[in-house]
Amino acid sequence: MIIGPLNIGQTNDLNEDKSNGMEKDVINGNTEHTSNRYIPTDDNNNGTEESITGKEYVWSLDDNGSFYYSNQTLTEVPNPKLTKLSSEAFNALDLLSMSDSKVLEDYEFSHMFENKCRWPMLSTTSSDYVALLKHVRHFNCQSKNSIEKLVIQSRDGSFFIGKPENSVISNNINCWSQKLTGSLRPNVKKWKFTGPKVNLPLETHIHIHMDQFVITCIEMNDSLNGNVEGKIVFEEPFASLSNVKKYLKETVRATKFNPSISILAIDSVSRNQFHRHMVKSAKFLAKNKFHLLQGYTKVGDNSAVNMMATFGGLTYDEKARWMTDRVSPSISLGKTNLSQSLIKHKDKFIWQKYREKGCITQYNDDISNSGYGIFQYNPFRGFEAPPTHYYFRPYYEYLYQKLAATGSKCLNGKYLLRIFLNIWERFSHTFAFKCHFSFNFLTKFTHDSANNLELFDEPLVEALERMKYNGVFEETIIIIMGDHGQRVSSIQKTYYGRIEERMPLMAIYLPDSFTKQYKEAVQNLRYNKNRLTSNFDIYETILDIVDTNRLKNMHKDEVSKEKGMSLFRNQISVDRNCFDAKVPENFCVCQENVKAINVSEDIKGN
Repeated sequence: MIIGPLNIGQTNDLNEDKSNGMEKDVINGNTEHTSNRYIPTDDNNNGTEESITGKEYVWSLDDNGSFYYSNQTLTEVPNPKLTKLSSEAFNALDLLSMSDSKVLEDYEFSHMFENKCRWPMLSTTSSDYVALLKHVRHFNCQSKNSIEKLVIQSRDGSFFIGKPENSVISNNINCWSQKLTGSLRPNVKKWKFTGPKVNLPLETHIHIHMDQFVITCIEMNDSLNGNVEGKIVFEEPFASLSNVKKYLKETVRATKFNPSISILAIDSVSRNQFHRHMVKSAKFLAKNKFHLLQGYTKVGDNSAVNMMATFGGLTYDEKARWMTDRVSPSISLGKTNLSQSLIKHKDKFIWQKYREKGCITQYNDDISNSGYGIFQYNPFRGFEAPPTHYYFRPYYEYLYQKLAATGSKCLNGKYLLRIFLNIWERFSHTFAFKCHFSFNFLTKFTHDSANNLELFDEPLVEALERMKYNGVFEETIIIIMGDHGQRVSSIQKTYYGRIEERMPLMAIYLPDSFTKQYKEAVQNLRYNKNRLTSNFDIYETILDIVDTNRLKNMHKDEVSKEKGMSLFRNQISVDRNCFDAKVPENFCVCQENVKAINVSEDIKGN
């Protein structure tokens, strides 16, 4: 029989185990799964329930791993296009609608049921956590304070400063900008102003040629002693792009042989959670042929460990991370010298490789709280110099120290989520036809609440639609991903939540030009979508994008403790297990084959 998954804290009570959503009937040591039911498609009569007289079939796995329904063993996995999915295990196969899921659920080259590692296929609305779900789609940031509209930043990065209508302030205002820098080792929390204050004209569109800066406006008042004084009526940090003309001239062009990569990572988002809360986004991904990895499993507990493996091919303190037997010491950084490791191994990281080959780079980490960040949170110590051309940590430090300390999702009447997404979109649009690397990690909205993910749905689709319209999709590989599932909210305490927490979102878009040029590589990716994969495989896959010459000879990877396996150059074996994928035992979602025992017979025997 099959129970599981491994090491997630459940009790293996064979007589009553409702933790994985399957009813179990134990009779004389035999176990049958009786809740995995569906109505098979009948090609002669359109697969309607009535066409097979409403008979309900039972889908099961026998002790040898064979699939069968009714009393007939199937010799091969049937076509997964089902007309009714009534069990929780198979509801996950209909996450969107049958027509929309044809790309996200891709079975032309492989199927999840072929794997010896059998991970649970979860319903998006399991009774295990349905009471914990909320659908929060909108957040209102509007207020009656018209001063909030004093300074407006357009999507192209330009600004307009003008007195709002019906404002309580006078026309006598003065505004200036000042550059933000700092937030590097040894004090990653310390931002600072650099350079002089630059006075800004009113009632006209302007461009401010700084990466990150603060705009301050004061209302001028004549004091009784004749001195001119003022009170601050507006203060806000902004992230923008400087030296654009220079970089456009110097940066190499993006092509099918030299594609860009744009990554949007959303904190604490599992694949199942994405389907549950991001319906519009999931449909967009399906329509635009994103490749969704069904067996993608995290290798570490928190963001830093997983991102280090994904974008650096590294881990640290392998003993504490339960990876001693899975990785080579050559890719493991010691905890004692971790403060120096990001400097010593900076050439391993994807953004550095892109920078070295003449591409423009961006690192946009929404730190959520002052002093936090992927590689700033203890025991990491951060970067001693900006790792990319555009590095927005000073902006976020100022934001969270000065203006967002209350935990608000708004800033001067504006929705922070849209502001953060605009940073990603603006860079992608500006350098759409130049080789670029963009890493964006958004934390604030989803780290503490799984339900807040739905706030992303409409803004994300709108951003993706604009990016597509503006040519970003032509030569840019786009990755939308999670670092892990929800770790801290109430959902994580449920059985389904513990599974989701181990299986983050990983969706990959490949431009048509790339798909046509590297047909075998893309076919391998489609094959591997339904295999057990991990962060280390993504790193090797991205290295093939950094250097597409690796795709010319299609050199296969050997199973190794040194690195993962490229999803472009390999067809991952159906026999792959968590050890091979470098997934620690306590994060492994492969279910065990366990022989049911007859307790009463054992007692009699004694």
